[in-house]
Amino acid sequence: MLQYTSCTIEQLLTLPLDQVQIITANNRLAVFTKELILQRLQRKVVALPQITPYKAWLDLLAQQQRFSSQEVKIALDEFAQQWLWRQAIEHIEQDQPLLSLAQAAANASQAHRQLSEWAIEVRDDERSQEYERFLQWREQYQIQRDALGAWDTPQIIQASLQALQEGRIRVPKYYFISGFYALSPQQLSLLQTLQERGCVVQQLELAKQHASQISVMSAHDDKHEIESAVLWAKQMLIDHPDKHVALVCPDLQSDVAYVRRVLERHLRPAELAYHVAVGRPLHEWSLVRSLMQWLDLLASLKRNKVATSQFGKALVHACFGASNAELARLRQLDVELRKSEQVHWQAQQVLDHLYRLAPTFAAKFDQLYKELPEHKQGASDWAQYIRDCLTALEFPGPQALSSENFQVCQAFERVLKQLAALDEVLGQLHLEQVLTVLQQLLSRTIFQAKRAAQARLDVVGLYELEGGQWDAAWVMGLHDEALPSLAKPNPFIPVSSQRRSHVLHATPESEMQWSEQIFASILHAVPELILSWPQEKESQIMRQSSFISTWPQRELAPLPAYQAQVLVLEQVQDNQGLAAQPGDFRGGYRALDLQARNPLWAYANYRLGIEELLNYPSYELSHLNRGNFYHYALELVWKGLQNSANLHASPKLTHLLEQSVQVAAKEKLQVISSPVLRKLEQERAIALITELLAFEKNREEFVVEQMELRLTYELHGLRFNFTIDRIDRLADGTRVYIDYKTGGTPSMTQLSCHWFERERPIDVQLPLYASSLGQDPVQQIASVSFVSLKRGRVGYLGVGTHKLGLSKGMQAFESEKWQGIVQTWQDKLAQLVAELAQGVADNRYESMEDMRFCNIMPFLRCRVAEEGEGNE
Repeated sequence: MLQYTSCTIEQLLTLPLDQVQIITANNRLAVFTKELILQRLQRKVVALPQITPYKAWLDLLAQQQRFSSQEVKIALDEFAQQWLWRQAIEHIEQDQPLLSLAQAAANASQAHRQLSEWAIEVRDDERSQEYERFLQWREQYQIQRDALGAWDTPQIIQASLQALQEGRIRVPKYYFISGFYALSPQQLSLLQTLQERGCVVQQLELAKQHASQISVMSAHDDKHEIESAVLWAKQMLIDHPDKHVALVCPDLQSDVAYVRRVLERHLRPAELAYHVAVGRPLHEWSLVRSLMQWLDLLASLKRNKVATSQFGKALVHACFGASNAELARLRQLDVELRKSEQVHWQAQQVLDHLYRLAPTFAAKFDQLYKELPEHKQGASDWAQYIRDCLTALEFPGPQALSSENFQVCQAFERVLKQLAALDEVLGQLHLEQVLTVLQQLLSRTIFQAKRAAQARLDVVGLYELEGGQWDAAWVMGLHDEALPSLAKPNPFIPVSSQRRSHVLHATPESEMQWSEQIFASILHAVPELILSWPQEKESQIMRQSSFISTWPQRELAPLPAYQAQVLVLEQVQDNQGLAAQPGDFRGGYRALDLQARNPLWAYANYRLGIEELLNYPSYELSHLNRGNFYHYALELVWKGLQNSANLHASPKLTHLLEQSVQVAAKEKLQVISSPVLRKLEQERAIALITELLAFEKNREEFVVEQMELRLTYELHGLRFNFTIDRIDRLADGTRVYIDYKTGGTPSMTQLSCHWFERERPIDVQLPLYASSLGQDPVQQIASVSFVSLKRGRVGYLGVGTHKLGLSKGMQAFESEKWQGIVQTWQDKLAQLVAELAQGVADNRYESMEDMRFCNIMPFLRCRVAEEGEGNE
């Protein structure tokens, strides 16, 4: 407890107010104190005392000290101090990098401040390995700090204290402190120095009455508790239009998403305005996120290597500098980039895309790219360059800004000023480096829009209750882990040393003392008070806080059931889409496969254009790139060999294979930037194709007639495009249709199920070639087969009248049965084409395995049904 005499507002107002300084524990209490004084004075023109939160008062002392000092030092803010700590730790731990350098720097910076603020003395028998390591880091940190000629927070406060002692800082006659539950030795030293200067130091008591009405409730779980509190607040606001209400949530930062959903469900902001007192990092706000994406893209253009993900994120987050139509086109380009196989783009390719879709914006962006300094600059120069970029890009746009976005822009300007002040700490940087620092500053800057004046409901954290002016409040979440909360000692200072110095929040004892005073302030915060706790939270059984365990309490009533208006439900069997018109449809065998698996899936993909938003390509060697490479290499090999006879007799087979792979790699693997990776893929291809050719030597005699044959198939007014990888002619004149597979291939059991047993066949590529393309009559088709090019599974897998001389992998049928199979395929595939043409769009499937790779599962709602039901 504090050891200063108490003073009321009324007693304070009898003093000369221009000689009064009030120091509060937080900003909210400073505002509340000012409003109380204004209410008591009841005059429009008055001389108010200085009312300042403690941290702002320290900054004011530091400024006065610098003006009075002959030696002006650089004052490091918290970010600059942590930056130096990062560098110091990196220097010491360069052989053993830490998992979280940022967290280590934050804890080390806090430990450094606590040692000074709480006058912590670590005895020899208390020293731990963590503390010893921290001392090594601190020594390096102090070397770097002193080399800059800078002061950190402990030095600034010590210098301010010395300036006070020497009388170099003017002080008012009266000092009042308010809202402090405990004072550190450093704070006591400052106040004692003021007393030695002849100042009167007292504790300001804000007269607040004990709540006249207190209720204690228990909820089934945290969601029941939150929703009950919101419904209570809603009723209070409706019944008492002149009252202001608060909902207090100790863990508001974690619960804010659910709290907002409940508020939006029950309250209409236009009628019952509310304010949620929780902020988000500034970089998460759309305007700032968009700007940072474009600045990152600008920096990457100079390297002439822009990642597709980086380009796409700039496009999808674009929200200024172009018209709405241009912004829509930029976002469509993002969709196209996700479908591409290109992992990186050159600068000119990026600019060409921008000129094509948003020429005015592209011209401004191109000019910035051309004028971008290539040399290193200081942080202040880069801050000004970023401002110039904002002007050139007409940020934030011509449209009128909302109040929230206007505040966001102001907050961003403040961060730029903070960046500019880091000149001495950061040194000379390239743009990419300074953007990394700026991103860290933005992530540390928590922004919250100002409270709307008409809001009568405030959702606040536990420590924000004091200093507010509400008529009633509901304090939620009072379980045993919230009040008192768990102690959080600094990991780099021995706990015993922190306990001996009574460091706040470092021990259970200090946490309990803190919580007792917090709870006392809660009881005096508002006239009408409800306290509650959840019996369960996130499937964990909770216990009530010890502060309310002895109070009489009752359980919250169950939430009221929502009475939906009884309406006549009209059921529409919407299984029929629009029939396809010429030009409505473009596709290949995949369209037939989807129609067989789920007609609505096919209709959504090919007629409505509904697809999932793909991830950005991140691997240069994608499945498509690899498949194209192998297909082309095999095409070149068989152009050289032409038939099985040459395969057996060619003396230069190895040379032909290596040359074919090399040519194919030169054309198809250029997307791979790493020469080592290209070489490894070529070696892998040579090994797999060598294994395949050895397998091919076991076949009966054949001639390769066609490779990569492109065909068009038309039926019911629909046009399909196909590419047959290879067609072989056997000695008897019959042909084999072959499809290469560099990925997985089905087993013979799966093929039998997919092709013969199902009413609607799937994996229909080879059945389509055999039955519907009309390339050969059925009597001329010997077999259809996959050829696997997967390591460990190289070989043939197919069906027909010929086993091709192979001992495994091929299933042979009698000629008459084979003709019947092909005819059945043709009939079933024709039916699938007819369905596509007619717009049949049933949401049905045979099993969930059919939907395994579906890209629109939420649209189809397939997860609603259990596997095996097959209908939605």
